[in-house]
Amino acid sequence: PETHLDRTELAKLTGVLGIEDGCLYLQPPPNVRDPLQEPLVWPYGTTWQNDPAGVRLADSRFLPVGALFTAAGGMHSADRLVDLGHAPAVAERAQSCARGDISEIAYIQGEVTIIDSGASAGISVAHAENMVRAFLDFADQPSADAAERLPFADQVQLGLGRDLHQSRSAAELADPSAWAIDEEYFRAATGPFSALDMAAGSQDTVVSLGEHTHCASPPVPPPADVAALARISVQSDPERIDSCLQWWTVDFFVNETGDIEAVTLDFWEP
Repeated sequence: PETHLDRTELAKLTGVLGIEDGCLYLQPPPNVRDPLQEPLVWPYGTTWQNDPAGVRLADSRFLPVGALFTAAGGMHSADRLVDLGHAPAVAERAQSCARGDISEIAYIQGEVTIIDSGASAGISVAHAENMVRAFLDFADQPSADAAERLPFADQVQLGLGRDLHQSRSAAELADPSAWAIDEEYFRAATGPFSALDMAAGSQDTVVSLGEHTHCASPPVPPPADVAALARISVQSDPERIDSCLQWWTVDFFVNETGDIEAVTLDFWEP
C-alpha cells in the first residue's frame, strides 16, 4: 500500500512471497521501479508451519515461494500486535522477523489471488492473458483465422475436470463441433460438453496461472498426464456471480514452448 494510507484501512497488497529463517516476506513485484521495503507477511487464515516451500492457505491452495499474488490487507506496526489481540508468542515472533527502521507488518485479511504460482514453466502473465483473450475471441466468433491465433500443439487433449477424454489435431479444433465431449453426465449435468460453448459470450472473467480453487471448494487436481505442464485458466469472476452454480473454468495445459497440449472444462456441481 502507499505510505499515505491509514494503517488500519484495508488495502490491496501485491508482491512475491519470500521466506527466510522461518519469516514470511512480501517482496517487491517484478518490474517495480522503486523497490518496496520487504515487510513481514502475517497471513491471517493461513498456517505458518516453517515450511520452506511456501504457505498452505485456508482454502487448501498452496502459495509457494516465488509466487506473485494479491490480497486484501493492510499494515500494522510490529509492536501493536498484542494490543490488537494477538498472543504474546505471535507478537514476539512477528517482531523478530520485522525488517527496516520502521518495523511494519503486512497482514492478509482477504482472499488471496495467485497471479503467477512461480511454477509456470516460464510462461509469463502477459502470454497467459493474450492466450485467454484469443480463446475468448474464438469462442465468441469461431473461424479458422481466430483459431490460428491460439498456440495449439499438433495434438490437443480435451477433458472434463481431472479426466482427459479425447484428442484433436490443431486443424480440427478450428471447427467448433470438434470441441464437443460426448459424455452422458458430468457433475450432475447432461452432455455433450464443450469448453468453447461454455466460454462463448462470457463478460466477467479472471485469468490465473497454476492451481486455483473450485469456486468455494479446494482445487481440483489436474489430469495426471498433463500435471507437469504449466496451467493457465480462465474462470467466471467469483465476485461477479450470485452463486457457485454460475461458476465455470477452462484450464489450458501449456508446454515449455507455450503451446497448448490439453484443455479441460469444469464447473460447480449442484
